[in-house]
Amino acid sequence: MRLQGILLSAIIMLYIASCTNKYDSQLEDEQKRIDDYLKHVDLPYEVKDSGIIYIKVNEGDSLKVKKGDFIRISINGCILGENLIEENKDTNLYLIVGDRLLIPGVEYGLTLMHRNETARFIVPFRMAFYNIEDKNKNYNTYLFEIKVVEVIEDTLTWEFNRIKKYIADKKFNIEPDSMGFCYIPIKTGTGSAIQEGDYVYIEYIASTLDSVIFSYALQANQLSIRYKYTKIFAGLEKALSMMKVGDEALIIIPSSMAYGRNYAFSAVDNKTVIIPAYSTLLYHVYIYNKLP
Repeated sequence: MRLQGILLSAIIMLYIASCTNKYDSQLEDEQKRIDDYLKHVDLPYEVKDSGIIYIKVNEGDSLKVKKGDFIRISINGCILGENLIEENKDTNLYLIVGDRLLIPGVEYGLTLMHRNETARFIVPFRMAFYNIEDKNKNYNTYLFEIKVVEVIEDTLTWEFNRIKKYIADKKFNIEPDSMGFCYIPIKTGTGSAIQEGDYVYIEYIASTLDSVIFSYALQANQLSIRYKYTKIFAGLEKALSMMKVGDEALIIIPSSMAYGRNYAFSAVDNKTVIIPAYSTLLYHVYIYNKLP
């Protein structure tokens, strides 16, 4: 037993040593790649203690981004040494800084920036995907180009104005209520009104205000809701209180009556969809039946 213990300890020590050697080797290789890249950079840059390299492309204004800010960014990225692909740029990524939606290196980089600033960040592997299970990404060094497009200080006013713009753009002859909720009838049914305890059978398509679909049910008997018993968004419950069998409507649900400042994730057609914080939701709903 003692010999087995000695052998096991030796195996563990050898494994730890091999992992340490691999890590050190990857650090050396990474530093060479970074040095090679920086030889061709003619912009001012700073090497941060975290290992992040901050390359300022253009100045922003005086408003500095801080943890907890709700911002809109344009972001584009690639593995260091490859080309930034313009088609992959996301110009409408909304996020709360520090909520860990992005990799640690990018989250940290955002706190160095100002509104309207564009910067590039070299993110070492230990600040990127090093701890994830995908071994193909573990030791990759990344280059990101980010622009802070907007820092949204008053989320209520910002969202309400977005809702009003959406209604105006679609030429709907209706006004949202003070919270931003809006019920837009499409077809009027002839059935009875929905009562507490009714099992309501609906067809629906749910999306964000930016037309990103995150859920749907388009087949008969695919989804039923027991009104006032099934837990649903406050905005959807309010809409159902206004409907009867045969009604079809578009419902604008402000974030305060949905996910609020929280993110949500949904699977649609085998793809993961991220619903950002402070998302206004659109529900196209048809009530085709109900049972008491």
